[in-house]
Amino acid sequence: MSKLSILFVLFFIGLAAACVNSTPKEENKQETDSCTSMHDNPNGAKPLARMMRTMTIYCDSMRLDILAGRRVDSIRYPMPNFIDAEPTEKDVKTPIFYAIGSDFQAAYRRLMSDTLHQSENYMAVIQQCRACHMNFCSGPLRKIDKLGLE
Repeated sequence: MSKLSILFVLFFIGLAAACVNSTPKEENKQETDSCTSMHDNPNGAKPLARMMRTMTIYCDSMRLDILAGRRVDSIRYPMPNFIDAEPTEKDVKTPIFYAIGSDFQAAYRRLMSDTLHQSENYMAVIQQCRACHMNFCSGPLRKIDKLGLE
């Protein structure tokens, strides 16, 4: 089995595990109160929400790789297309969203291309996630803050 096939299988196992564990705990109540959760979407989460959940899994894995001194790359962690994804709430797609999304893409490209400064570039990606969630859907901020390298 090729590395890509293995990564594909691991991605879906991680996604399935995240879905099984999607019942909010008391400590995560703030995260689910601030945004529409999957439980509020009987037809499932919108593409933007699903992409962000996937990105959380990627970031946690990238964080572990970087802390262990391993390089991250766009083969294992392809850049999500947040800008074009359908959001849960239509009013999210504002000029601020597009500006932060563009800055996120630039930071993500730097992370994947500059192997000498991956720690700094990873933290720039996390900062862009934080900047967006300061403006839209603040619930995930606690989770984003846990993705730092400290």
